[in-house]
Amino acid sequence: MELLTKLRTYVAGCYRPEEYPALSEQLETWGRTRPLAGLPVLDGTPVFRNTLTKYLPLLAAGAELTVATSDRIPFDPAVVEQLAAFGLKHVHNCRSRGEFALILDCGGVYAELEPRLGFVELTRSGAYRFEHCDRPVILVDDSRIKTIETCLGTGDGFLRAMAQLGYGRMSGRRVVIFGYGKVGRGVAYYAQRAGALVTAVDDPERVQTPPAIQLIDRRDTAAVLSAVRDAWCVVSVTGIAGALADPELAATLNAGTQLIANMGVEDEFGPLVPASRVLCAKRPLNFVLAEPTQLRYLDPTMALHNAAAAVLAESPQPPGLRPPDEALVCHYWAVVERDGLIAGELAGAGLQEARS
Repeated sequence: MELLTKLRTYVAGCYRPEEYPALSEQLETWGRTRPLAGLPVLDGTPVFRNTLTKYLPLLAAGAELTVATSDRIPFDPAVVEQLAAFGLKHVHNCRSRGEFALILDCGGVYAELEPRLGFVELTRSGAYRFEHCDRPVILVDDSRIKTIETCLGTGDGFLRAMAQLGYGRMSGRRVVIFGYGKVGRGVAYYAQRAGALVTAVDDPERVQTPPAIQLIDRRDTAAVLSAVRDAWCVVSVTGIAGALADPELAATLNAGTQLIANMGVEDEFGPLVPASRVLCAKRPLNFVLAEPTQLRYLDPTMALHNAAAAVLAESPQPPGLRPPDEALVCHYWAVVERDGLIAGELAGAGLQEARS
């Protein structure tokens, strides 16, 4: 328990309990019930300072925890160096098949490692790696809990990253966002709160925007190019590699003075737009921050990621992808609204409607 005590003391010096209400409740409950006692668990969540809060309930639950990093997933090297001081086991680019009972994966990085009881996958982008998996796989992204992180957390991260880079003054400036899914919705919400004039580019048959946000059909080339020429900042959040790799669009971007930002993991602008033309050389913009997503938005996702592992530990599950238990989703959503800091933002972004 020395490891847990040391880590808990450190976390208490960095964060208030209301910044991670779901994980705090999980920590206290699992300290009594110990649902993962003696189980070797690999956690591949991107390692940043706020990720340390995720490890607390896992340790309290009795897990034999190994923290995993990969060349394919961003992490903070300074935080990784701290892991040994806490007594946490760490492995980089893990290739140990069959060593773990449970793997908490991200991006399907460890999909070939054959955990005895199964996987919990954090992202939609990693789901395809488990299409033929012979183990149970619970997909956390297949829940409205993940919307809190992807919509509010990433949108807030966009705003903080722009400010850190010296572009925080958005009032009256035109921001054009390619993609109005969960992430695009969050970027639009926070940009609009900062006073930006927001235009979204997407398929009008698939998405709806609030009246204050102009929606342009992505197939209307003339309207898209006109909006891009008039933009102060162009943001891509489609989640699709090369989604904006159109020669005419690339030429317009290369000839302009707009700020260009990518909020996805993939290079959405393609090779015709050089990395030097895009902020942070096409890397996800919020990863310039020490904490790309603030803990208050990550907390329910990380708690659900942990909780799904306890479900797999409790009873055998059939192989294949499945969403998290809806009762768990409802529980952690309620905890965040009751004890967290973001209830007002949930309402402002229209996410409360997702409960009905």
